[in-house]
Formats: sequence, structure tokens, C-alpha cells
Amino acid sequence: MPTTASADDEDPGAAAARLTGRPVTGLRPRSATLAEVVLDGGQMVMVKRGSDPGAALAEAAGLRWLAEAGTVRIPAVHGHDPHWLVTEHIPTGPPSAHAATRIGHDLAALHTAGAPTFGAPPPGGPEEAYIGLAPMRNVPGPDWPLWYAEHRVLPYLRRAVD
Repeated sequence: MPTTASADDEDPGAAAARLTGRPVTGLRPRSATLAEVVLDGGQMVMVKRGSDPGAALAEAAGLRWLAEAGTVRIPAVHGHDPHWLVTEHIPTGPPSAHAATRIGHDLAALHTAGAPTFGAPPPGGPEEAYIGLAPMRNVPGPDWPLWYAEHRVLPYLRRAVD
């Protein structure tokens, strides 16, 4: 595996080059944590800096697991370390009724692909992960309503009150 650098010491282009082993020929920041990077040969990838150490690992594991279902097009993971994630760039398409129907159908199929239990972490993924910038625990539970209330709603209520 490539060496790990601090996210603070590296720009997205350098991270993409290190994690893919390919030269970078272009870079376009999309936000404070996301950039479109062009690799040699013209391939575009997305490079994302994780909010905390381990966030990129959690997202990479989740993307790989979602892709296994084969229902929704999920960006391929080209490389990651504790701070950075490099994925395939999937071009956007025009919004339409057909596209909305297709994504609804595909997401329903993804949800029926299932997991061993509610809250199970992805294979190779950490128990402590993230929803956006917020911490999220991936712990198995047998009862969906209780699990969702305890592990998805209650942490946000605590943060709102504190």
C-alpha cells in the first residue's frame, strides 16, 4: 500500500498521484474537501479529503459493499488511505422522469440486497464511521425501529441538546 501522508500536508492532486501511482495533469476544486483530478491519459477521478482520520476508510468500505449489490452505479474506489479517497468520476446526466423512475427502482433493489443485520458495518469497514461530517456507529441490531432510534436519531438529539 502507498505511504500515508497527512491530509494537511498534501493537496488533492498529490494525493491522487500517490494513491493511484499515476501522474496528474489537471485539478479542479469542487469544494473545500472535494476535487476533480485528471490523470494522465485523460481519466478523471474524484478526490475527497476525509473529515477525520478513518473517514476515507469507512467510505471506501461502504462504496465497495454497495457496489457488490450490482443495482446502482457506484463509483469504483481507485485508492484510499486514512485521510484521502480517490474514486471513479461518474458524469451526471440530465434530470428526467425516466431517470427518476430508474434511480427509484435501482435504490429499491439495493435495499433488498440486504445486510446480515441492521447496522452491520461493511466488510472491512470500521464500526466507528460517519454520515457526512457526523460520527456514526455501525453496530448490528435485531430490531430496526429500536436500532434506528438508538444509533441514528438519538446521537443527533444529544448533539442538538448539548
